[in-house]
Amino acid sequence: MFDNILEQEIPKSTLTHFILSQKLPHSYLFYGTEGIGKFLTAKSFAKILNCENKDDQQKGRDNCLSCKKIEANNNPDVFIIEPKGQSIKIENIRELIRKLNLKSFESTNKIVIINNAEKMTTESANTLLKTLEEPPDNTYIILITPQIEIILPTIRSRCIKIPFQPLSLKTVQNILEKQGVETEQAYSLALISEGSLKNAQELLDKENYDKLKETLDTILTLISERIIKIPKLLELTQFFSHKTEKEKLIFEKILNILYLFWRDALLKGSEISSIPSFVPTKFRIALSEKGILKIVDLLESANSELKYNVNPALMIEYLVLGIHKIIQQYSKE
Repeated sequence: MFDNILEQEIPKSTLTHFILSQKLPHSYLFYGTEGIGKFLTAKSFAKILNCENKDDQQKGRDNCLSCKKIEANNNPDVFIIEPKGQSIKIENIRELIRKLNLKSFESTNKIVIINNAEKMTTESANTLLKTLEEPPDNTYIILITPQIEIILPTIRSRCIKIPFQPLSLKTVQNILEKQGVETEQAYSLALISEGSLKNAQELLDKENYDKLKETLDTILTLISERIIKIPKLLELTQFFSHKTEKEKLIFEKILNILYLFWRDALLKGSEISSIPSFVPTKFRIALSEKGILKIVDLLESANSELKYNVNPALMIEYLVLGIHKIIQQYSKE
């Protein structure tokens, strides 16, 4: 079972145990970083529960009509709820509950997959509570989120919580190489993806990749100058002022790259860097260990603030000025 899911041994073994024991809980909460297989596992779970061929069900094949319909997102008894705009609204949950109380069209079980469940409004989450606690017969509900702490405690308490772990660097790198990405770039993308295949693949988009490199080059130039060029800094902050998903992705990866670079500087001295695709080998700043530690602390603090929806434009300005100040103070040159 779940042969198509990479790694994730704990979720796979947990769900397999429930299936084989025929004692299936009705409500689940899959949580962990985006792009690591939560949604794919949920769809595989739905296929197994509604597979028309028991032998295929055991072997994870998608040969039957039901499995093919689930894969194509057109099985009338499998409901996939996604945010519309920035939230999952109460009317979406009310319509879902209405459908769950109708007779099944063609499948043995009804499966609900609520993706990005943290985007349910308080009203929609509260509307779902009773259904989570007492779902209709043969109904199974899976909530998926990268941020379990945002899910209401009353929702969390009604679900079997199943954690998903980031994919290994090697797994992400191998997938990228199979997609035709050169080894060095695949390694660098896997390293900064933090175990998320989705992150790595989004950065494969040429526009995103080029903008990431351009932005990083600007930052490296700014922090290495004796005096920061304010117009260039303002141009940098202007890019991050629109709060788009692209800006968010690039901002998060910039933080990760800078952290990896200075971590390597701390561990390896001048023998750096583990991310040559992003930080050129010619970029070197000789700092004391105390200075490097201060930069690492600054970056760790910025990373911890991400969950609070910080303003990327203000944060990037704060980081550039902060790193520049540390470099000027602790440079060994």
